Amino acid sequence: MYNNNMLNAEKNKVTENDLKDIEETYNIVFPDSFRKHYLMYNGGYPEKNIFIDKDGDKQECWYFYAIKCDSGKKGLELKNMLKTNFDEESIFPKWLVRFANDGMGTEYCWSLRKEEYGSIYSWDCDVNLGDDPSKSDDYAVFLANSLEEFMNMMIEDDEE
Repeated sequence: MYNNNMLNAEKNKVTENDLKDIEETYNIVFPDSFRKHYLMYNGGYPEKNIFIDKDGDKQECWYFYAIKCDSGKKGLELKNMLKTNFDEESIFPKWLVRFANDGMGTEYCWSLRKEEYGSIYSWDCDVNLGDDPSKSDDYAVFLANSLEEFMNMMIEDDEE
């Protein structure tokens, strides 16, 4: 699938029905790459977890949200993240679906836009939008054309 291993994936196995439940609840369709990923790995940590963006800046991808979590991690389930994502009051861009984070406020997301469906973006949750939440799209940064490209572009952190 990729040249990057997933570590500490949840032991709870994901089924097609689990994915369909999320798709129906949030009116989305998982791109094939994400469908395969979740059926194989239920969340987890990429072994190579540093993405170098087009400006040469390092971005850490810490944790992929799981579809099903052990009881102690329910807050990190994808369903809980998407509930916030698609809430009417949320400033999170409605054309993005979060799937991972950096543990510090940056979310990794895939695009719902027809012309770039499944493309990977980062979005900074700590951004101060002031009085104009319509500017939230301005903080979405394109990273890769697909999950495979994103995962294969990551490197190991040489500072660990």
